[in-house]
Amino acid sequence: MFEGFKDDLMLLSEREIRRIKPTKYHSDRTFTFDRFHSNMPLIFFSSPEIRTIQRASRFEELQNFDCAFHLQNLPMGIVPLLRKSSFIRKLICKMVNKQQGQLEKNEKNEKSVIVCTYVRNQNSIVKCLLHSDSSFRLTGVFCAVIVLSIIKGCIPIMPGIFTFEDININLHMLNEILKNNNINISIEE
Repeated sequence: MFEGFKDDLMLLSEREIRRIKPTKYHSDRTFTFDRFHSNMPLIFFSSPEIRTIQRASRFEELQNFDCAFHLQNLPMGIVPLLRKSSFIRKLICKMVNKQQGQLEKNEKNEKSVIVCTYVRNQNSIVKCLLHSDSSFRLTGVFCAVIVLSIIKGCIPIMPGIFTFEDININLHMLNEILKNNNINISIEE
């Protein structure tokens, strides 16, 4: 994720992939994840999905797509340094990884990951919300679910390397398997 902190953001705007300076794109925007996490400052970053997401048939009409997150206790003043230097990104990444281990040992510290996605068209807005106790666990469970689904033949796939957008997947089935692994995605319309 830290490698997405480039000096320019890559995003989808009006169906076109564009590069823009972070200071010109919602640099002071905040987000309310839930009632306990409100007005959190956001850090926008370039996600690799920007280049491939429109290949998926369900996303071919996608007009705009950007990515941002909030990392608790990260001073916002350090973000421009992260954008300028790969060396500093690596240093900060190591520090965050080490600090994550220390945070998990203290029972008083909050251990939560909140993923929030908004999908909007002319008629409605749909909000998808996912809570987990660890981003590592969330990534691990998701990867395991995909691999097990391929092994069981639920996802038809040829040998090779594919993006998620290139996989023909039943999203309802995926959601059920994630639920069975205590990963609940709530969808509000």
